[in-house]
Amino acid sequence: MLSTYGRRRVNLLGFLNLVTYETESVMNDSYLNSDSVCERLEKLRKKYLDEFIYVILDNVAYQRCKKVKRKAEELNINLVFLPPSVYENLTEETIAVLKKKVLSHKFFVRFKSILPW
Repeated sequence: MLSTYGRRRVNLLGFLNLVTYETESVMNDSYLNSDSVCERLEKLRKKYLDEFIYVILDNVAYQRCKKVKRKAEELNINLVFLPPSVYENLTEETIAVLKKKVLSHKFFVRFKSILPW
């Protein structure tokens, strides 16, 4: 008997440079939190020392928290939050389509086969 009880998930925090199309990401099978976001903001600032940085985020609580906002301010990084509505939020719509069209038709024998390492 198969069950979804105890299923596991993969978390992805990604950044895209809209000029060069370079990507930076954090992917794991545990949790993403405000520390994950702050760490990535620090790495972005080190990589782009003298450039204006805008990071577009959705409305996940750990991205909107004071800790992340303070870190961004300290690093002179501008945070832009997408609207909360699914109909206004293209990212949410894209994820919904991907889940329905791609992931729902894939079967992974082992959870680790999803991860890139």
